[in-house]
Amino acid sequence: MLPVANTAGMIEHLRLISQATAKDRQALVIVDRADGI
Repeated sequence: MLPVANTAGMIEHLRLISQATAKDRQALVIVDRADGI
């Protein structure tokens, strides 16, 4: 969990997802504004 939501944090998050996803697979990322802002 990151203390703030920003571009750098999202890039890092996507990089980690990419590393964890097998080369012959795809990953789906759903972005939800659950905080209601």
